Amino acid sequence: MNRHVIGRLIAAAAITVTGVAVAPAPASAAVGLQVWFDANKSGQYRNIQGSISNFDGYNDVVSSVVANGSAWCLFEHKDFGGRQLRVTKGQYIANLTNVGFNDIASSAKRC
Repeated sequence: MNRHVIGRLIAAAAITVTGVAVAPAPASAAVGLQVWFDANKSGQYRNIQGSISNFDGYNDVVSSVVANGSAWCLFEHKDFGGRQLRVTKGQYIANLTNVGFNDIASSAKRC
């Protein structure tokens, strides 16, 4: 069997065993802030590439994050106001409840 066929069989087996197919994060995520609406990288997903002064449409719903390429700061209010949470380069916070910032973020930028 060639590698291509083996790779497809392994992927099919993983879906059969877990019942869930998980797509990898896009390559562009390597320089952004990845945010999920639920803990443990679950639920809806957004990849932020630059400063966002207002999480319009996903305000106060972010529950897990990964900072890629640089440190990022999440802010409690739009326009970078209120309390701030610094997420260091490469840091994964699986559950923002653990750091007192679950469902609070309204804006973000590199810091």
